[in-house]
Amino acid sequence: MYRALKKHLILIIGTFLPVLLASLLGAASLMPALLVKPPQYDLLYIISPYPHEGMKTEVENQKLKVWVTSAVIKGSLPMPRLFLYDVKAKTSIEISLRLPQLSRQSLNNQRALLDVPVLEELRIDAGSKSPDGYKAIFSTPNEGGFASFAFTNAHKRNFTIKKNNHAIPIFNEANNAYDYKHVKFIGWVLPNQNQSASIPGNTNAVNPKSALETNKI
Repeated sequence: MYRALKKHLILIIGTFLPVLLASLLGAASLMPALLVKPPQYDLLYIISPYPHEGMKTEVENQKLKVWVTSAVIKGSLPMPRLFLYDVKAKTSIEISLRLPQLSRQSLNNQRALLDVPVLEELRIDAGSKSPDGYKAIFSTPNEGGFASFAFTNAHKRNFTIKKNNHAIPIFNEANNAYDYKHVKFIGWVLPNQNQSASIPGNTNAVNPKSALETNKI
């Protein structure tokens, strides 16, 4: 029995070692998600068919303002789309942006401020890092590897939020439902007093999410 076991020891080790290593690697890959608390702060981002200067955003006193140029209003440049990412539902919710009705004389101005009632209920932190430690990250697939040179879509970026190697995908420029090619991070949605981070707005206001169109990307 001992001789037989000794004779086949190498075979036994060779058979079970890959299984053991695969199990350990699988467990290690799950550890970041198990050890890191889920994100608590929703976020805003904009997508567009390609990057252009037709829309400007600014966060002032924790309020987001969105301007568009006459080129967007006239249709010479495409209208970007604004989304709120719900971290608990893991769903993107579109915030409707309606172009203002302007006279020809007004169109000569460099930009026009959009009226977006939902944004009045939101407090925004424009920092790249959320209060609970997640960071907005843009990365290129196979960054630094041969594949980044070999494939035409290699320059397209993945937009994720990440903390301690635990990454949550938000938007993929190369593969998304809208075939939009550019994404821009705007900021984190902060809670108002007496409310949780995932339900923006004051205590007497209706949750803005309930009035928005839900889109999964």
